[in-house]
Amino acid sequence: LKPYAWDFGDGSTSSAITPPPHNFTQPGLYPVSLTVTTNNNCVSTFTDTVYVLRTPDPVIHMDAITCVARQLNFNGVLVQADTAIQWNWNFGDGRTSTEQNNQVSYEKPGNYLVTLTAANSFNCKATDSLPLTVAPLPVITAQAITIPVGGQTPIPVSYTSGIKTYNWTPSDGLSCINCAVPVANPVQTTTYTINVADSNTCTNSADITVTVACTAENYFVPNTFSPNGDGMNDVFYPRGRGATRIQSMRIFNRWGTLVFDKRGFTANDPSAGWNGNYGTAAAPSDVYVYVVEFVCDNSQIVTLKGNVTLIR
Repeated sequence: LKPYAWDFGDGSTSSAITPPPHNFTQPGLYPVSLTVTTNNNCVSTFTDTVYVLRTPDPVIHMDAITCVARQLNFNGVLVQADTAIQWNWNFGDGRTSTEQNNQVSYEKPGNYLVTLTAANSFNCKATDSLPLTVAPLPVITAQAITIPVGGQTPIPVSYTSGIKTYNWTPSDGLSCINCAVPVANPVQTTTYTINVADSNTCTNSADITVTVACTAENYFVPNTFSPNGDGMNDVFYPRGRGATRIQSMRIFNRWGTLVFDKRGFTANDPSAGWNGNYGTAAAPSDVYVYVVEFVCDNSQIVTLKGNVTLIR
């Protein structure tokens, strides 16, 4: 016999006697023929058809970096569509799936190798892989704080490195809403929320309460006055800063008799105070008891009780 003549139907030939291995690079139907010639030039040809299926070509279309607790869509995709595909995911942390589409989140930062294997009904298969980095969330360290009415303070907050954007809400009483540490001077007790995003687009948030309280810094009541007409300390009246409205002021003598009663007036106003008279007569020098109700700018009512000495 003369050398065998193989024709694989894709433009490739071979003259080997033993059937040679052949790799078809494209799917399709191929007429493969073997021609045998005897020494007497008798020729015989046998032809058969080879059906070559496409090997699935999976691809992972995702960013190579994500964040802790972020929901990820792992969807099985082929470069060229095919049917009857078996999917096999390995998410790199011990979890696997045979579903084409999956939703997965990672609870620990680190580096993971995600692989996707796609196989057809003849078990022709291929694998794609993605080295995935799971970045930690930015950390916000904050504490609640109390300020006096009318006061202000930089909010006590700090962050891990790499923060790119800041967003504070609500904006009331803040010096800025897109900075790291705004100065806060709210009128009322307010809980602020800070939302941050870092260079990996990882986000986090925290709530920080700034309590506004009426404190001794906001009001003052003198303990002596001398209504002698010298223009100095002639009137007993309450003072306030951030507590400028007086709901009531009552003054009693040592026997409990009400000698002065005034309601609904403004602090820091001598004309609204007690001039030392009981009715139309001058009250004697003595120690008197006062009860003053301040209404602070944060709507808090503070009641002060104490003694004032009238000196003539």
